[in-house]
Amino acid sequence: MLFRFFISNCAPCDIHQTSILKELQNNSLKYRLICNRLENKQGLFTFKRMNRISETVYSSKNLIDGETDAIYFCIYYQGVVTDVFFPDENFPDLTKSYLNEMSNKYFTVK
Repeated sequence: MLFRFFISNCAPCDIHQTSILKELQNNSLKYRLICNRLENKQGLFTFKRMNRISETVYSSKNLIDGETDAIYFCIYYQGVVTDVFFPDENFPDLTKSYLNEMSNKYFTVK
């Protein structure tokens, strides 16, 4: 599972992303973090330190053709992107539901 986020100058956006990152860290999913259009490595280092992110964060300009600075989750396997989800700060229960569904669908041994 990938969580695509971006570092912005928008404090409410960064707070929303941070809350999602914390939810993701509390879940037992295997995931990777990808930062969109990282232009300043120092900015990423500061963002990770301030938000206590110990995971490796990869930088990529575009994962999906035509994407914007929207944050999203997706499943990426052998070059195929599926189950894309755009979290909305107004509906945090949907994000939790999505994470649980992906955990059950892809990461639970049956």
